[in-house]
Amino acid sequence: MTYTVDPVTHEARGEYRNLTSGGTFILRGTQLPRPGGAATLTATVDPGDTPRLNASLLGFGVSNVPLRASGLLSATVTDTILGGTLTVGGVKHTLILRAER
Repeated sequence: MTYTVDPVTHEARGEYRNLTSGGTFILRGTQLPRPGGAATLTATVDPGDTPRLNASLLGFGVSNVPLRASGLLSATVTDTILGGTLTVGGVKHTLILRAER
């Protein structure tokens, strides 16, 4: 995950890359400072322009359904660790990332 934060508006923008599937997602949200130097990041993780499913069978069908799901990232950010949860389709996944510089 790579993102930047606007110091005035606290807007976070960047990308989240799933190394397992190779998918790249757009990250948008806010990162608000907390006492003690930590911050709280809340962001949506959206597939952006992804292939979409259009299919029908016997008159019933689906149209324009993305093949990748969006998610919600809620995390605490310290100097070197981002830890929190990524919720996709109602399922929460624990997420712990270490900063690389």
